[in-house]
Amino acid sequence: FAASATVFAQARCQAPWTLPSHMSLFTSRLPSHCRVEDIGQCLPADIPTLAEQLAGAGYVTAAVVNDAQMKAHWGFSRGFAHWREFAADTPAGACDNLTREAVSWLAAAPQKSPFFLFLHYYDAHDPYEAPEAFRRQFGVTLSGEQTRQLLWHNRFPGTDLKNPELLARLIAAYDAELAWLDSEVGKLLAAVPPNTLVVIFSDHGEAFDEHGWMTHGASLYDEEIRVLLVMRPPEARPAQIATPVMLLDVAPTILQQCGLQPPAAWEGRDLSPALAGCELAARPQYAETTRVLEGLVLRGVVMPPLKAVHALPTGETTVLSLPAESATAPATAPPALAAALRAFVDESDYWAVYVAGGDGRTRVAVVTASRLAVAVPFGLEPETDELVLAETGTGVVVECGAAPTLKGLYWQTAAPHDAITLTATRGGVPLPVQVQDASGAWRAVADSPFRAEASTRFAALPEGPFRPPTAGVFVVRHPGRRAVPVATPAALDPATLRQLRSLGYVR
Repeated sequence: FAASATVFAQARCQAPWTLPSHMSLFTSRLPSHCRVEDIGQCLPADIPTLAEQLAGAGYVTAAVVNDAQMKAHWGFSRGFAHWREFAADTPAGACDNLTREAVSWLAAAPQKSPFFLFLHYYDAHDPYEAPEAFRRQFGVTLSGEQTRQLLWHNRFPGTDLKNPELLARLIAAYDAELAWLDSEVGKLLAAVPPNTLVVIFSDHGEAFDEHGWMTHGASLYDEEIRVLLVMRPPEARPAQIATPVMLLDVAPTILQQCGLQPPAAWEGRDLSPALAGCELAARPQYAETTRVLEGLVLRGVVMPPLKAVHALPTGETTVLSLPAESATAPATAPPALAAALRAFVDESDYWAVYVAGGDGRTRVAVVTASRLAVAVPFGLEPETDELVLAETGTGVVVECGAAPTLKGLYWQTAAPHDAITLTATRGGVPLPVQVQDASGAWRAVADSPFRAEASTRFAALPEGPFRPPTAGVFVVRHPGRRAVPVATPAALDPATLRQLRSLGYVR
């Protein structure tokens, strides 16, 4: 297929896991701009999707999906007249069944009506358990459950899979999954009418210890964000495009190819010139991830040959050289890359509380005026620390033991600039909270509770990593420089929570 199509060899996704990556593609907005960064958020009703645009133009729309993070309640089904979701980790959700469903729909679709068909295959995902014929082809000896256990037991840096032979066996199991999926894509393409624009993409990559991580979601290294993107219009011009592009470019390109104008608020650009054999101008690529389980909030910008990644709220920035992403990059980003990254970071509207030092158990409780959009603890230790969310979704409590290293909580309110109340205690005794004044100096405010109204203004964050001047509890407010919609909370039903837990997305 790629030999007859346009291959974008430097495509990158906007988030290294399924939910925010697909929503970014559907809305042509970065995850932080469409407010779908975490499983607890749904797409706001006033943000248009690709399917809605095509349906409004008279296209017959259909989707056949594996429902692991592609459920209707997150907003993915909007605009689809025919929506079929099949459960992950079941035969019904496997690629062969999804292909059968899609081919059946194509056979029954009105012949004279334009159509839009979307498939979400999930099979290149743990557990790696392809059918026996593909396992034999790659000499696979691990069961699906064994692959899952290996991946998640060796998930974090410092828990690396140090056995090269076992790592090779794990990758062989993954390759068998890819081969199975590839065979099903071939069956699907054989059923597609000739006068059809076909787009094949991956929503993220998969890490195999290249930089200490396994699976995906927690880093912005290229093994997780560099993705497949191949487009073939009816009158194809086979080509390899080296100019960096993003998945949020896909939706505006599809609309332009269909003779439709993308919404003005969409952030992607039309890649049609590349399909016609013309050069594309280079521009920065953006990626981000917000991960509760790993305690990470990252923003990244790619401007080859360098990539810069900033960790909110610790303030640490890493510069990486491409393609190896090694430590040979400069210690600081060159001006253009630094400016692009800083602008991206400065858009973020968030709060952070830091617990530094102390010889007892510290409890920090935060209550917000509206629901929390996301709450990400960082630096917590599973054996001694705990995070508890209020059932109402308007509060969060962090309890942590002695903090020789920096610990704390990053959070966003559903409505930016909402007021908050914060209470800090140690051993039941109220602790003063420290904030920055206009000059950037830290000062202790009255004992808990500490209240900050919507109009409260804090000093800007420093350029470098956060360094607490003393032991204590510190509160930082970072008012975003970009207007974003109010986040829409997602009510996850028990079945969805069980599924996400089994797939490793929640504890």
